[in-house]
Amino acid sequence: MVLSGLDEAALGPRLGPFCACVASFSVPPSSTTGQSRSPDLYHILSDSVSREKNIPGRIAVADSKLLYSSSSGIESLESGVKAFLEAADVSLPCSLADLLSALCPPSDLKALRGIPWYEDAGDFSIPWDWKASGGKSSGKTGPAPADTVSLKPALDRLGIRFHRPSLRFISAGAFNREITDRGGKGGAVRSILSPLLEEALAGGNKPGSDEQRRITVDRQGGRRYYGEWLSEVLPGAPLRALEEGPKRSAYSAGNRFVEFLVGADGIRLETALASMFAKYLRESAMVLFNRWWAERVPGIRATAGYPQDARRFIKEIEAAGAMPENREMLIRRL
Repeated sequence: MVLSGLDEAALGPRLGPFCACVASFSVPPSSTTGQSRSPDLYHILSDSVSREKNIPGRIAVADSKLLYSSSSGIESLESGVKAFLEAADVSLPCSLADLLSALCPPSDLKALRGIPWYEDAGDFSIPWDWKASGGKSSGKTGPAPADTVSLKPALDRLGIRFHRPSLRFISAGAFNREITDRGGKGGAVRSILSPLLEEALAGGNKPGSDEQRRITVDRQGGRRYYGEWLSEVLPGAPLRALEEGPKRSAYSAGNRFVEFLVGADGIRLETALASMFAKYLRESAMVLFNRWWAERVPGIRATAGYPQDARRFIKEIEAAGAMPENREMLIRRL
């Protein structure tokens, strides 16, 4: 069985990239015995992971908003991302540019060319080099802790494989172009996420295959009906709506099962992990973004890019006469 989670980071901000990730695990039947209707990776991996931070010998996997804040620093979020990257045989350390090349489609990388605040992505180290990045590390300087729990042996013992995650990294300018092309923000997000959904569900319809695939998507806002979108993602599949309620919308197509849950990143490990990857790449990009602008507008305070503070940041850029000629390269539409 393949269990996947899909989540995004930074749908609301006006500055910085929109990121999304799908994280997938191949899980043997022996690991799901007794819970075949809704396998729970938190239960299966309970000896190795925890929803809580700072549990000795366990990796924190939770909604990224619980693991990261500007005051607490990036360590808890980064430790989990690092452990799962190593389990997927992604070589570390590397640069942010290398990591984006490994996880993103070529179209996303092509769209980043010519964006000045991302030009130093090749010099930004993963895991973070705190002294070089100017990031907060709970008052510490120098590299982030290197004593991340090794996850791969635990997965191997259980016969579980963590696949290399797939990411979308969409700059402000590319996001604005999607809005124009798709007739609005909702259509833009669907267009960006569709390749990730397709990838997670691919293979479940092979002739003679009885492999089950389940993807859990963190549901945003009040939307309840996803059948039309899934029909585009799975053309010709025998799509059936199982539930379309206020908290959960669920669909099946043969051996493939898609579930949209409110608060999925607090319920399903695979969706929480997707949120962590998306948030980590977003925060890495914002370090580059803020560093670039600090070199050109003396005294400007860093921003996370969310609307209220983005207005302040944009005003300071305008007052300094540093606004790019193409504003849409910098500022995302609401």
